[in-house]
Amino acid sequence: MLSVAVALLGCASAAMIGHTAFMAACAMLALGVLYNWKLKKFGFFGNLAVGFSVGMCFVFGGIAVDNSFEPVVLFLAVMTMFVDLGEEIAADALDVEGDRETGSRSFAVIFGPEQAMRISATVFALVIAGSAVPFATGWFGWIYLLPIIAFDAVVIWSVLRLLDPSAPRKLRYIRSIYLAGTAMVLALIVIRLVTE
Repeated sequence: MLSVAVALLGCASAAMIGHTAFMAACAMLALGVLYNWKLKKFGFFGNLAVGFSVGMCFVFGGIAVDNSFEPVVLFLAVMTMFVDLGEEIAADALDVEGDRETGSRSFAVIFGPEQAMRISATVFALVIAGSAVPFATGWFGWIYLLPIIAFDAVVIWSVLRLLDPSAPRKLRYIRSIYLAGTAMVLALIVIRLVTE
């Protein structure tokens, strides 16, 4: 009952922003319901749904200020989606027994946790490669380079630890990526506020 009430309140709040925001909120609510009902058992498609939902936070912010198609907004949305996708696949690799018990067809169940972790590492490699895009296109000035390099460094270090079979308590490395990503976004916001 609380879930339904909060979902309806969220859609009503989005409607106060505008028609596009309302449609986006309803679409994401539908995706969330579909994920809990079916998609979480479909492995990669469930991971992708979660990543897409997280990335949509930036798009919704753009919609709220009538600037949803600004390249930087779309870049951050796509990058966030891939970061979360990599983390979801890595988390599945760390909880393969749980996935088996729930009937999930995750990469960890299908290919084994080691191969799933390598797939996760490939996704993170795409994230690191993609971090050069806003500089190559001129969307970001060079002042933004430091927080992005710092984030990439944390990702590389964390992924290497996740790939190391002897590394203990691997969940903390996934958490490190989350925290580094949050810190990077906050740094980008502060730089934008100070310089523009």
